[in-house]
Amino acid sequence: AKSEFFASMFNSNVSEESALEITIPEIDVSVFRAILRDIYTGRLDVDDNPEPRAMDVLISADRFGLGRLRAYYAERVQQLVAPDIIAKVCRWADSRGMLQLKSF
Repeated sequence: AKSEFFASMFNSNVSEESALEITIPEIDVSVFRAILRDIYTGRLDVDDNPEPRAMDVLISADRFGLGRLRAYYAERVQQLVAPDIIAKVCRWADSRGMLQLKSF
């Protein structure tokens, strides 16, 4: 499975396994769309304007255990980061052991 998070959700004896609809709190629709695109097609979300949500996709990819998507968006964030979010990125990177994001 691409994501242990989703594999355990749908392959265990929990309510999500048989549900027609599940709720995943604290995630934007466009971010989840990028995640689903990666899971179902293997294509990374390289739309025309990824900057506003690159950090959100990175956080969600980490949350759902999507290593390839996480690595891609870690690189995007490193390229796109603006001074006003450097502190946020560094705190998050430190908490998740992503030291390469703290090097810029």
